[in-house]
Amino acid sequence: MGQVFIEKTEKTPLIVESTFDSSKHLVNFKKIPAKRVSASEKKNGVVYTPERLAKYVSDKLAEYFLLNNSICKIINPISILDPACGDGELLSACLSSLSSRGISSKNVSLNGVDIDPEATAAATHRLQSRSPTKIINTNGLCPFNTPNEMGWKTLREQLGSKEGFDLIIANPPWGADIREYMSLL
Repeated sequence: MGQVFIEKTEKTPLIVESTFDSSKHLVNFKKIPAKRVSASEKKNGVVYTPERLAKYVSDKLAEYFLLNNSICKIINPISILDPACGDGELLSACLSSLSSRGISSKNVSLNGVDIDPEATAAATHRLQSRSPTKIINTNGLCPFNTPNEMGWKTLREQLGSKEGFDLIIANPPWGADIREYMSLL
């Protein structure tokens, strides 16, 4: 399996993206200049997932999920959560990966959480026409600024998944400043 490395510098963050051949061996590295990160984005650990990485991770997740679940046995919607969904890149890639393996998009429930209201609006706009979608604007670490367990109970209820989710995919907010949430963890 290949690896993707993310390198940040203070002046200009760089995402080092890898490409894979059909046998999934690493064949090339390409440095992609990332946009400058604002103080707010840096505080919240904002790093959007590149499309190719989202596709690769989603394909792997779909493969593993379908190894353990026959398509014939899937009668309830597959519930997917991204607790730091940003603009919905990973959820979109998951939907595409499952669809390409014979799972109807109507049988997939996309659920996302993000602290950035602009990102949640973008994710909702991007996904709602493709599959049942619920995106909530709150902090995935401590939803609704409540202790983690209590916040996630409320969040699961609002997302309609009291029992949890079938699949969870995320690109966590690496480097986020979580000091203000420590008492809630």
